[in-house]
Amino acid sequence: MVTLFVKHVLRYGDERAGLFGKTSAYFGTVEEQGRSTLHLHLLVWIENSLSPQQIRDRLKDPSNNAEFERDLINWLEACHRGDFHSGTEQQVKARIRRKCQSNSDHISNNDNEPQQNELTNWYEAATEEADEIVYLSNRHSENYNRGCKKRPDDDCRARFPREIRQHTVVDREEGSVLMRKREPWFNTWNTFLALLERCNSDVVPILSSTLCRGVLAYITDYITKTGLKLHGMFEIILSVLDHKEELTKELPSNESAARRLFTRIVNTITAKQQVGGPMVMHEMSGRPDHYTSHEFRNIHWYSYVRKIALDTNTTISRKECNRDQEDESVTIQTTDSNIVPFSRIDDYIHRPDQFNRFSLYQYVTRTWSQRLTTSQAKHCDVQFGGGSYYSTASPPLITKVSFRFRPRHPLWASHGVFVIKDGVKVVPMYVGGKMPRRDHGDRELYCMTMLTLFAPGGWRHGRDLKHGHSTWDAAFRATRFEQYASEAMDHMNELYECYDARDDLA
Repeated sequence: MVTLFVKHVLRYGDERAGLFGKTSAYFGTVEEQGRSTLHLHLLVWIENSLSPQQIRDRLKDPSNNAEFERDLINWLEACHRGDFHSGTEQQVKARIRRKCQSNSDHISNNDNEPQQNELTNWYEAATEEADEIVYLSNRHSENYNRGCKKRPDDDCRARFPREIRQHTVVDREEGSVLMRKREPWFNTWNTFLALLERCNSDVVPILSSTLCRGVLAYITDYITKTGLKLHGMFEIILSVLDHKEELTKELPSNESAARRLFTRIVNTITAKQQVGGPMVMHEMSGRPDHYTSHEFRNIHWYSYVRKIALDTNTTISRKECNRDQEDESVTIQTTDSNIVPFSRIDDYIHRPDQFNRFSLYQYVTRTWSQRLTTSQAKHCDVQFGGGSYYSTASPPLITKVSFRFRPRHPLWASHGVFVIKDGVKVVPMYVGGKMPRRDHGDRELYCMTMLTLFAPGGWRHGRDLKHGHSTWDAAFRATRFEQYASEAMDHMNELYECYDARDDLA
């Protein structure tokens, strides 16, 4: 359903605009409610749209023309609404009761496009049905139950009832848009999504920078929250298998025994993770826990920074060293009967000469390293063996041209570097602890980290970054970063601002 929604409603990758405009990116996470029902949180980015801050500035500008304001309101009201098409809540409720008594069917889902003379009647019938779907699925009960209240004031956790507003207005002093909202017990919704999905849905535009940052903090916390560790998962499976004879001795067939063992493992994992059965089966059936238009690559930033610190005899403060860093692992690989240890740091330090001018950020987001096939390896007349450290990329991800690592790379004979295709969008994920902040904290660590990631021309040794300066701050100030790097550094502090905004919204 999500795939069809992205393809036909958002129309991502299509030249045609989607329901909300031309989609440039999307990211959605699958979550479960208290009743274990699965639902999706989806962020959608619209191509060429203004940022929340830009919208705010234009609305506050005294010279702002009325046309921009009018077009913005028309677009927002077309994307979502906070009331019904065909009357008030009570009128929709009465109409539903009449239809139930008369046993009336909903409008036909005929695939044929209605004729022009039928279009008006069809639209009226469609909006009436959308109203009824929203009333039956989206309405928050006025009778609070125990799980709805939030102590100590017993306020509704979902912040119902909502503030009523008869018309959309622009607050020029704050630079914000206050949308029309005539029904206090409903979220804002979209007419055609209600008709297509026929279930509870909520459509919210992110118009203020506070709301935008609050949502980003929520999404970040959700997708990075700690679950059951891998070793814990293995311990659970082992504990079940230790009692397999007791569980399966009376079963007539291996198939029945396997089914019982699998069921016991699933139930035990569910209890340990405190997640519902639908989510467990969702994962075990191979369905994704998130949907996205972009690829994501990990950068264990602290491992690279520590390498630079060792190269330059830089001491990282004890406070920073004691942090719970998630270092990149060192892998043991075999090649030609030799055992060699290496890590991703080797990939960058010994990268092919063709990528000599790439910063670490550029190298991670624009290249892909993997084991070469036998035919590719024959070009250098070197035999190789052993397992594979790198994941095999899917065919659409990379080009067919590969480049060799420098000879000092432990796996230069068996692995190569491929260029990621232009159409593939890669987002780096910084793992290994919280990134240093530029507004406070260890200034030297911040400057060293930013140079490690974004230094123009790249580096192979720490001395390539410091250039004889006595401090990292001096080296940082003397560096002219490219535009992409400056923008990325501007966003580094964004997560902390998101957490502040989330607290303001709580």
